[in-house]
Amino acid sequence: MSERDELSGHAFISYVHENSRQVDQLQRTLEAAGTRVWRDTDDLWPGEDWRAKIRDAITHNALVFIACFSKQSVARMTSYQNEELGLAIEEMRKRSPELPWLIPVRFDDCDIPDRDIGGGRTLSSIHRADLFRIQR
Repeated sequence: MSERDELSGHAFISYVHENSRQVDQLQRTLEAAGTRVWRDTDDLWPGEDWRAKIRDAITHNALVFIACFSKQSVARMTSYQNEELGLAIEEMRKRSPELPWLIPVRFDDCDIPDRDIGGGRTLSSIHRADLFRIQR
């Protein structure tokens, strides 16, 4: 059994609902590679305390936090994605800075928010994945 097979946990995907189509594709790609995905549309049930479930999904067994950005997401003045990012930044500060955990992903040519993540770093200083540049 390889080290990858022994990993338990999930990838948490944070996004705005305007980007659901792109997130659907990202989720399919991750799951095809054997990575379990935690997503609000699949893992929240009616009657559950969604804020508590999201906090738990970010702080327990999240192998990675994928923060998805687009022109639509950065144009929004308010979103629950901002709350999720705040939780992820708190969690990331507990982890070794050498181990990538928070991964910014861009769906189009937008600016990553220049949000303080501690240690003199900002969210925009973390290397990102530009999914719109990948040939389909």
